[in-house]
Amino acid sequence: MARNRKPEYILKLLRTVAPNGYKFDVANYLHNPNYDHDYPSFRKVIADDGERITYRSVFYIKHYDGTGHYEAQVYSAPKEEANGWIVVRDLATTRLEEAPRFNLNKLLSFC
Repeated sequence: MARNRKPEYILKLLRTVAPNGYKFDVANYLHNPNYDHDYPSFRKVIADDGERITYRSVFYIKHYDGTGHYEAQVYSAPKEEANGWIVVRDLATTRLEEAPRFNLNKLLSFC
């Protein structure tokens, strides 16, 4: 799927009220070349200890054979502001559900 970068669609996603404080990850959706960001994803800060910030991200991945799945990742990054990419070393991934097609309402149910 080609990313839908139309301003109307991006504004719709930005206005989407996700449960439990999740926010649409607009920067990764628009600029990250990774296939994990071909579909909208939602991200939330779950812990902040002063040195590191821990995030939980929920997204959908489509496979080359037409199948796909919803996935959740928990990772932490240094709190200091960086002017580029940050390499995350501790990453926990959980496969939530198999699904052949992306559904925004289903993604929001995992938030």
